[in-house]
Amino acid sequence: MDAGGDMYKFTLEALQASLSSHISKANREQCDRFIQDLKQREECMAVMSKLLAEPEEVCNQFVKLLALSVLNDWIKLWWNKLSDVGKSAVKQLSLDLLTSELAVHENAAIRMKVAVILSNVVERVFPQYWPTLMQEMIALWLSSPFARQDVILKMLEMVIVDSVDTDFNSALPTLRRQEIVAGIVEAQKPLFETSYQYTGYCYQEYCQLLATNASVTSGPGRVISDALHSQLAMLSALTALVKIEDFCAAPHNFALMLVEMSNTARLQVKAMEVLLVLVQHKMSVELFSVVLQALSQVDVHTMPTDLEESLQFQRTYAAVLHTLLSQHVHYVLDSLSPFYTMPGAVATLTAYVNKMLTVLQQSPSLRLAGDVIKEWVKIYRDKMVNHSPIFRDVAMTVLNVFMQKCRKPLWTEFSSNVTHAVNAAGARVPLQSELYAEVFELEFEDVEEWNTDYYGTFKSQFRLLSQTITEQFSVLCAETLSQYFDSLIQREQSSAGLSEQCVEFKTLLLEFDMLHYVYSPLLLVLLPADKSAKKSTAESGKEVINPISRDDILAVQNITVRTLNHILAWKPQNSGVQMEQYRILQYHFPLLKLSTEHLGAAFTVMFSALSATVSAAGASTAKDAHVEQCVKISGCISSLTQHCALEIVQTGFFNEFFQQVGNILTQVPYTAVQNNMRQSLMALSDHIADPAHRVQTLGLAVEDVLQKWVTEGAALFVSTDALLEALLAQISTNNPAEGTVAGAVDNRFENMKRLIDTFLLAAKRITYPPLPMEVWTQNINVSFEKYSEVFPFAPAWVQCLPVAFQGINILHSVWSVPMRQSLEGSLSALTQAGQRSAQTELLAAIVLPEVSEIGKAAGMKLITAANGASLTPKFVYELKELRVFLYQLLAQASAHKALYYCPGYDNFMVELTAHLPLMENTHLVLLMRNFVEQYVLNALPMFYPQVSKFLEGFMSTTLQRLGTAWDKSNTLALQPSAEAQFYYKVYRMCSIPEGFTGLSLGLNAITNSEGEVFNGFTKEEIENARDHMIGDVTKSYCDVLAAFLGLRGFLFTPFAAVASAAAAELLVQAGGSTGKAGNKRGANNNRNEANPINSIVGKGKDRTVRKKVSFDNAESEVSIFDQPSEREPMSEDQQLELGKQARRQSIFALLHSQPYGHVTKPYVSSIVAMICLPDAGACKYSIQMSQKLLDLSIIDARFIVPVAKEAFSAALSVLLQQEKWSIGLEWELIEYVLDVYLMLVVGEGRHPVSVGAGSGYPGSNSGPNSPMAGASTGLVPIKHHTARSEWPQQILLSLNGVTREKLAEFDVNLQKMLAKKKRRGLMKDLITEIIGNNGTAGSASGSVFSTGSGMPSVLDVRHRLMRSNKAGGKTGTTGGTEFDLSRLFEDGH
Repeated sequence: MDAGGDMYKFTLEALQASLSSHISKANREQCDRFIQDLKQREECMAVMSKLLAEPEEVCNQFVKLLALSVLNDWIKLWWNKLSDVGKSAVKQLSLDLLTSELAVHENAAIRMKVAVILSNVVERVFPQYWPTLMQEMIALWLSSPFARQDVILKMLEMVIVDSVDTDFNSALPTLRRQEIVAGIVEAQKPLFETSYQYTGYCYQEYCQLLATNASVTSGPGRVISDALHSQLAMLSALTALVKIEDFCAAPHNFALMLVEMSNTARLQVKAMEVLLVLVQHKMSVELFSVVLQALSQVDVHTMPTDLEESLQFQRTYAAVLHTLLSQHVHYVLDSLSPFYTMPGAVATLTAYVNKMLTVLQQSPSLRLAGDVIKEWVKIYRDKMVNHSPIFRDVAMTVLNVFMQKCRKPLWTEFSSNVTHAVNAAGARVPLQSELYAEVFELEFEDVEEWNTDYYGTFKSQFRLLSQTITEQFSVLCAETLSQYFDSLIQREQSSAGLSEQCVEFKTLLLEFDMLHYVYSPLLLVLLPADKSAKKSTAESGKEVINPISRDDILAVQNITVRTLNHILAWKPQNSGVQMEQYRILQYHFPLLKLSTEHLGAAFTVMFSALSATVSAAGASTAKDAHVEQCVKISGCISSLTQHCALEIVQTGFFNEFFQQVGNILTQVPYTAVQNNMRQSLMALSDHIADPAHRVQTLGLAVEDVLQKWVTEGAALFVSTDALLEALLAQISTNNPAEGTVAGAVDNRFENMKRLIDTFLLAAKRITYPPLPMEVWTQNINVSFEKYSEVFPFAPAWVQCLPVAFQGINILHSVWSVPMRQSLEGSLSALTQAGQRSAQTELLAAIVLPEVSEIGKAAGMKLITAANGASLTPKFVYELKELRVFLYQLLAQASAHKALYYCPGYDNFMVELTAHLPLMENTHLVLLMRNFVEQYVLNALPMFYPQVSKFLEGFMSTTLQRLGTAWDKSNTLALQPSAEAQFYYKVYRMCSIPEGFTGLSLGLNAITNSEGEVFNGFTKEEIENARDHMIGDVTKSYCDVLAAFLGLRGFLFTPFAAVASAAAAELLVQAGGSTGKAGNKRGANNNRNEANPINSIVGKGKDRTVRKKVSFDNAESEVSIFDQPSEREPMSEDQQLELGKQARRQSIFALLHSQPYGHVTKPYVSSIVAMICLPDAGACKYSIQMSQKLLDLSIIDARFIVPVAKEAFSAALSVLLQQEKWSIGLEWELIEYVLDVYLMLVVGEGRHPVSVGAGSGYPGSNSGPNSPMAGASTGLVPIKHHTARSEWPQQILLSLNGVTREKLAEFDVNLQKMLAKKKRRGLMKDLITEIIGNNGTAGSASGSVFSTGSGMPSVLDVRHRLMRSNKAGGKTGTTGGTEFDLSRLFEDGH
């Protein structure tokens, strides 16, 4: 089959058929396959060449266009396969196409395809195999009609673009691009000369056509227009290769030609785009002057007729003007610049700046303003701009123009269906001109897109511009804005009685609204008064001069004070404008901070207005509007208070303010107003130094909250039915609007959460007074009476906590076993009957509380009740949030030590411990993250007996839960009782049954707000959710255990503080002074409490003044300093570390000492067991904690067996099993195994030196049985200690291939090597050999070992470690045999 026979015929028929609309789909697909097969044949080029040479009668333009596409694909596919002769043929074919009729075809798509083919060939052969390309193209360019010239120009543009494109986007190799660029640059001069002549010639022809009113959209005019556009596009691409001076230097200054085109129809948009590319390059001052003058003299009077095209031109033209000046602003700001040596430079620059402002002001485009505002910011940010009279004169004009652009469109202030409003005379007026409305619709789809996509960014840029200009011309801005304020106030005074729907009134409000964007930055210059003088920066060594001088700041202050007096004396005639007065006072805070007299006057105005509005609300029928006004006024008071809190506290106005706020809290019945006043008091409390005074202030803030909490909480938490009834009412009804009268709707559940949140905000601002170190180190009892004396907030806690106890117990009762099982049956019956209601959804939230976790794991957004979808996630969320609030309340009470003194505390902790086995995984995670850590670490040693009972139950239950959750070999069939099955479901299944995908809870076949259809969860999604929740429990438990060891949390010591802490230890041991009293870290309770110095050493010159603290056992003088010292005082970090050390010591005593030994068992078991949990994070954390146990084994023989047998066995089994989850942990495991072997077998190791007293190691002042505490300052060798164990050797000898001889050889080699790295390598070689001797089962790719081992199994170790009991020695619920944790501490275990 040759090209002149059937192949040609079939190809022509296939191309024609593929373009036909009358053939069947099967025939079309057959034709497409034929064409694709043809591309794989070498004769394809010959067939296409013949076909393209056919006349239109045989092969029409559409078939030829398709043939050109096939030919282009063939060239790219076959180029690297062709011989040199074949490549020459392809090159000749492309040149033939350029000289053929196809290159002058009236169809622009055909001409474009010819250009594409030619560019593909050129990119493969130029310049090495086609060195004369540029000469040939230029010669052909000058002798061809416009259509062929268009093809040549398009080809050049594509080649240039592909050659200068980035590495990421370019299809050409880097070397090929460099070769092409070199060839183009070499032909730069003739290319420029030809381009300039051609552009001028084409432009003249084009202008003649326009002068004769000939069409430039069709026929010959369209061809010339296309050629000109192609020429401009080629020039735009060429700017990336050559210098800008080459474009704009005589005799071919393209910039001036482009400026001339700015008034030419259908050409001006493209000309401005190219000019924008040019002005983005740095120009010489001479070239800049020429272009600046040309643009300043051209008046653009012709706009594109199409509005969208006109907007595009306006934005591009404005970008050209602004970019040129901002890129070269240094030329015009420097008075010594060569720019000013040129004739008429000042006049030219003035005209140019005015043109910029005129274009900006006259254009209806908002996006244009957003595009160019950053250029003005760049101009006015230059440090030399304040020396330029031109930019000084237009500064306020610039601000005014952008202020109008930044103002909201007027129609956004009216309802969406209102197109007209009324003026003061009552006549209907349009909200905006039709032009502006049409432009707005073109630039933004709707008002919301303008508000979210554009307005926020533009406002931030406008603020930055205002700040920049006010810093440069502060006095000028102050004078102008003061006059503007006065004019607005006068306009308001003359507009009394205007309707709120009046255009004039809305416009007035918008101008007030926009003014603060300019005025606020001006006022901020007053705030940093200490920065107004000249000062030097030590870091840079250069003098930094503040642009605002002291005289200017004083002038601004005088002007703004005068304006402030006008505002304070202003009596708005229209109630709608009153809020503007309060907002203006609010952002005057920098000035009010400097003048306490004006500050008091401002608050007096706002408090009076609030009182009057409250009175009006009680007597008015339009109550809602007045309530909303009250909320806004109180919000302004709260905002101003937060800005000026320090000034209020330091002046005599504080007492009056305190009284006013107290009256509002007791007399105003609006919740939102009360919340704003509470925020004000809390802001003030942050600046009150006296603890008693601070407690009094916060007590006023939460007094009514506490009363409501006690009364409403007691009623809400009386039973599970009462709580669930309130929750059902909360979800089923709409939430009330902010500011409505309390009790208008049944909103008890939400109010309870708000009360807790408010009380917590106040409690967190109170610093608990630090305790003497002896309280932690000597277990001294502190009576409740003494506690109440030093902590005045204690009565509030005592009143609050019993209700919290009751609420937590009720929440736990909701998930009790009998209730869950009964509700599960009820839910199943309702769902099978197809009933769906809010009550059903509430049942689902209790029976399946973790359903929302499935949605999170599956990436689904469950739908809100407003969309008619399931309420179950909402119920789950509300119950979860209440639980979190209550846990956080207990945690804060623990930090304040109030929890341990509260009546009912013992019973509550017993009930909490009993509820632990019933908690969902998510519930337990919340408990650990929000309560457990704070509860244990903040407890005084005198409370450790109660704390240890909770810890025993908590750790035993959690360890049992993790064993069940991670042991996927168990099944429900193995559980003998319904109760055991329930526990299994809670621990392992996470309350998500296998059949949940078919459960009809309103979760199936629903569509969310984003249009996604939700058809339930797959089994994979459910399993992923389970794994996610089990992983959360594991991580949270690890975090708690690590915090107890000081590896994280507020007892953790960063390495940077260790050195100073070590110095503190030496000082204490030597009897030295600790330095100044007082702690400046008032915001952090834990850090303050960790510092024992504050409550011991008094203030004053004599650092040895001591306070007497009375404890239950005796009245003694508590101090760790016996006499004054001449030593260097301790730093604050050293004091802080000393306090941490005392806390760590007491915690270690709780976890590891004999009096609390029943806590040690589950604690050690948890650390060791989690080494082999299939969780990389848990394993890594456990290794670090096991290192601590290894250190303890030296001084406490009880830890030898757990470390030498269980921890060593667990770490070794993970190494040998090599499961996927352990990849990346091998070296850490090897190092731990090596450390255990060295210390307990060889008797050699490196031991950390503890920081502080009481470490239990050589050099400390404690006994030999004290536990290790704190971070380490370094490692010292220990070559002689009595801690020994044969367990590591016995475990290794139990493995295949390990003999006593081999182990003895290993010991010898180990002792010969001193480098830690070589010892790790030796241990790795031993383990690798063991793996090879035990097979390859279970290997995981990516390991440091070449093979894996199935023995000993990680599951075997995990089962043995986790067969633990529940607290009290009862039989476990996982079906395992009874196991005594104490066996971990028996040598025979």
